[in-house]
Amino acid sequence: MNGPRPVFDVVPYEQVGPFHFGMRLSELEALLRTRSERIHSFDEVGLARAFFSGLGLFVDYCRPDISVGFELIRPCDPIFQGIHLLDTPFCDLREAFAMLDPYVADYDSGFTSMAFGIRPYAPFHLSNPLEVPEAVYIFEQGCFEKYGG
Repeated sequence: MNGPRPVFDVVPYEQVGPFHFGMRLSELEALLRTRSERIHSFDEVGLARAFFSGLGLFVDYCRPDISVGFELIRPCDPIFQGIHLLDTPFCDLREAFAMLDPYVADYDSGFTSMAFGIRPYAPFHLSNPLEVPEAVYIFEQGCFEKYGG
């Protein structure tokens, strides 16, 4: 992708940039003026996934094509409370979230903040704490309870 990175402000449980939870996939495609690539059909828990390749945006959606989660990779630049989620070393990101959410849950390749609906993915952070996340998943309220995490 040429030009500046697309910047998306994250509003927990509401939106990622111009993308609101509950938008239909067709609305996202109209907003972005491009078609998505359907990469997973509906699974056993009722989710499917689409990808907007030029943007680095994955969309998880349930029937009837209602968005419930957004996974962002570069070139996206998702920002939460001034923190660049894909540019901040994992150890600093984890520390910042621990100050905001005392119930952050760690797992092998990242952490989950249920308070903010944010889950960075940094698969090598245990051996390299300065690793920046490869992706960040932003999800709607109740998504993990309903669809698993």
